[in-house]
Amino acid sequence: MVVEDADDPGLDQTALFHLINAVRERGGHLLLTARREPGDWPVSLPDLASRLRAARPLRLGPPDDDLLARLLVKLFADRQIEVERNVVDYLTARIERSFDAANRIVDDLDRASLALGRRVTRALAARLVGETSENP
Repeated sequence: MVVEDADDPGLDQTALFHLINAVRERGGHLLLTARREPGDWPVSLPDLASRLRAARPLRLGPPDDDLLARLLVKLFADRQIEVERNVVDYLTARIERSFDAANRIVDDLDRASLALGRRVTRALAARLVGETSENP
């Protein structure tokens, strides 16, 4: 079971508390994703706060070059955008090492290619990254 954005203030805390208990009773596993540590979540239920303190947090660091390149390929494929490997290599070397940055650049390139009526190329990527295609 996975609950994404578990630190969202709009999340039903009572439901999350009962879900944690149900998963525990059944001997299952629960993955909670969040941008903040559980101790920093706005939790008003003391029992839920206790359960969260007992959880083992795992931090995901920024993606390395290989993971970032694979992520870019997947994000382009999800949008049915075919790109040459040199586009992926160019972006991997120049964008911020984060999942958000990869999502943003793919979104920006998708919109730009649609607006211009042309494929996503290294030159277009360079334009959006803020460099000219002559600069390596």
